[in-house]
Amino acid sequence: KLSEILKDLQQRGKQMAPAFMFVDPYGFKIPARLLADLMKAGRVELFINVIWRELDMLIQQRPAPGTSHAHTLDEVFGSGDWRTEITGTDVDERLNQAISLLAHAIGAKWWTSAVRMVTGGQATRYLLLHLTNSDDGRDLIKECSWKLFPDGEFVARKSDDPDQQFLFEREPDLAPLR
Repeated sequence: KLSEILKDLQQRGKQMAPAFMFVDPYGFKIPARLLADLMKAGRVELFINVIWRELDMLIQQRPAPGTSHAHTLDEVFGSGDWRTEITGTDVDERLNQAISLLAHAIGAKWWTSAVRMVTGGQATRYLLLHLTNSDDGRDLIKECSWKLFPDGEFVARKSDDPDQQFLFEREPDLAPLR
């Protein structure tokens, strides 16, 4: 449906109203081409939930060209460049390479990894990725991120106890020790 709307706007020589769009795919199969069309449709900023763990597992399988898995990755990244551009030996290196490749395929001038979501240890499960062509939009997302994560970690962790806000406070309460 979104492709039809964008095609109609383009045919009529119109643009979308300025938009901040949260893209939360079920899985990770939203084509880069569609996201690139959104970025070209006006003053659009994208805030994408990247389902990194599953995407990374598929990348590491190195599916052969012509297979359905390879086709999925070709669509996600807008080309087969993932084969040569995402080659890191550790998960964080691959994540940074994937983000850069995705941002270029979508046509974003700026990209900011706003928040890494961790479900256990340190491994990133999801990543909130902000893409924009606006200098002001980039500055605003960075300002918001720093307000949420003043320690600079930019990580949200899963907790079994919804009342547990922090494992360690920035300034410990030493009163019980006195």
